[in-house]
Amino acid sequence: MAAHASAAPAPTLFRLTIVGTAHQEWSVTAAAVVTGDCRRTETSAGTRTAAFRTRAPVVVRIAGGRVLPVEVRGILGEVTLVGANTTEEVCGGKGTSKIDDCARTRRAFTGATVHAASPPRER
Repeated sequence: MAAHASAAPAPTLFRLTIVGTAHQEWSVTAAAVVTGDCRRTETSAGTRTAAFRTRAPVVVRIAGGRVLPVEVRGILGEVTLVGANTTEEVCGGKGTSKIDDCARTRRAFTGATVHAASPPRER
């Protein structure tokens, strides 16, 4: 007697292209340094923006409404960083402030990888 099993449908194939931007802003002030009657604080502030994309579409399989695990390779992009460091000093009630702008920097990257999959089903 032959066993009959219901065959699961073949996964559906999609071509996945990733295009994105990640943006970060910060402003951090270190603890003040007190020397005699002088109090100095230093603050770093700036932004970092990363723009990225896949070099070529990647084939992704979907079965039962879920993305099957896949390594998405060939992600490339560019990161731009800009900011300033500010030093404020108060001595004997008189204050000064000095701002040092940081040069805008751009760095390219290639060969990044991300693992994509649907999260586990809730039970």
